[in-house]
Amino acid sequence: MFALGCGLLLTASCTSAEDTKPFDPKAPKAHHTEDGFRNLYVNSAGKKGLFDFLFKVRFKENWPDEDKLRKASPTPRVPVKIENLKSPPTSVIQATWMGHSTFLIQYRGVNILTDPIFSDRASPVTFAGPLRYSDPAISINDLPPIDAVVISHNHYDHMDEATIQAIGNKSKWLVPLGNAALLKQSGVSNVVELD
Repeated sequence: MFALGCGLLLTASCTSAEDTKPFDPKAPKAHHTEDGFRNLYVNSAGKKGLFDFLFKVRFKENWPDEDKLRKASPTPRVPVKIENLKSPPTSVIQATWMGHSTFLIQYRGVNILTDPIFSDRASPVTFAGPLRYSDPAISINDLPPIDAVVISHNHYDHMDEATIQAIGNKSKWLVPLGNAALLKQSGVSNVVELD
């Protein structure tokens, strides 16, 4: 029951009204609505809410025990050689999986990090929330200088507070529309919002 309560808290706090309503009636775009965004490529006529989610979890999904799954199916890994990250080849793209959806992409001297999370939990707190399935491939301190960070969306497992603060303004942050304010709350101002 405690886990369900924590899950609901995390789900409810993933977005705020500020970052879900960028609608501008003076310059409307097809994918913007007064209630947020809509997907132009699927039928999004029926809105779903919290009770739809709870019904799906209760009656349609058979979620496995995360600890058992983590122990039974460890993710195959190859140790990362830090020297290869510090001096990557310049003529080919080098992509290194750090864990979850975090990749270090290197090409022609440019280092790009995607959806960085180096924390143990995807959560606004360190004592609750989903644990990582595998440790990051390297420590955040072993990263080469990062030129750009690309964020796909603002869930805790893609926009980790501790990681944001560790990287800070040293990098250019590319985020979805409405998310610059979240980074600015963490003290990061080197942000570009993209629609």
